Amino acid sequence: PLSLISGLLLLLWEDLAYWTLWLAALSLDALWPLRHSLSRLDNLLWITPVPPTWTLLPALIGLVWMLAPQGVPSRWIGIFWMLPLVFFPKQPLDHGMARLTLLDVGHGLAVVIQTSNHVLLYDTGSRYSDQFDAGSAVVVPYLRSQGIARIDRLILSHNDMDHTGGFDSIKQRINVINVMQSVNIPMQNPDDELCTAGKQWHWDGVGFTVLHPGDDFKDERDNNMSCVVQITTRNAKLLLTGDIERQVEAQLVKFFARNDDNLRADVLVVPHHGSRSSSSEQFVHAVTPKLALISVGYRNRYGLPKEEVLTQYRRVGATILDTNRSGAITLTLGSDQILSFELYREQHRRYWSK
Repeated sequence: PLSLISGLLLLLWEDLAYWTLWLAALSLDALWPLRHSLSRLDNLLWITPVPPTWTLLPALIGLVWMLAPQGVPSRWIGIFWMLPLVFFPKQPLDHGMARLTLLDVGHGLAVVIQTSNHVLLYDTGSRYSDQFDAGSAVVVPYLRSQGIARIDRLILSHNDMDHTGGFDSIKQRINVINVMQSVNIPMQNPDDELCTAGKQWHWDGVGFTVLHPGDDFKDERDNNMSCVVQITTRNAKLLLTGDIERQVEAQLVKFFARNDDNLRADVLVVPHHGSRSSSSEQFVHAVTPKLALISVGYRNRYGLPKEEVLTQYRRVGATILDTNRSGAITLTLGSDQILSFELYREQHRRYWSK
């Protein structure tokens, strides 16, 4: 109120406006210690999923009813009309199912994997400056829109800024239980785990296995130190590959061949954003994905994804989707329709969209 009064007084009496503005600043200074103390309290922010559109109609009815003129009986009943806005039915994942969301973070990578009771974040997007990064601008808003207040495991695939740049922002805003990182990233916390081949864990009927790098693997290129994770649901497989290049792809193909196993996956997050240094013909045929997902920036300076890489995936019959044209890509693994996906830009079209 003091600021609004000051704005009016600036037109009539500037000297008096100065003193009302001074009082407004004084009141903010007095409140600041309290605000700072409250910001440090855990669980103070109530995070809930974005309510579905249909809940807005009963909420509007309830609001109009509550604001009706005096004399209208039982205006308090309007509160009940607003309850669906908060207590709308959720759509939980069944045991053995996982929801994948490949976020649109420009040139970089951030993948959210949800099971019925757990959340995995694979990479955090890029940092563009000290004031802006994909973690605070994209990843955290998405998690909050889904009602996610905790990340059970955050994997940093390798030491490239477009994969780790949003880490600090995310950890400041979201409760991260466990961090698993590539061996070429300097350890910041003694409780963090190294991502090494052979590590396994299970959440809610969904299996997670680290395929690369091995304990004795060393490479001067950060890309080849990427943490490769295979995720197995009740009827589908997903492969997260970071930025591995052809050398590591060949090793993975040979390893699975030696162990009479196959590298096939229904869904593949394409290595290295569709660069020609990755996605060798041997690897693509070994995986034979039904869906090839590419995280890539619009008109990026690298010209990714490369056309010859896309041709490799078309030859094995893969459906190719990229964040450049689709925005965030969401699909559910383990459902009866494992290739049913949602594209953000199709579901949230704007008048300026083509």
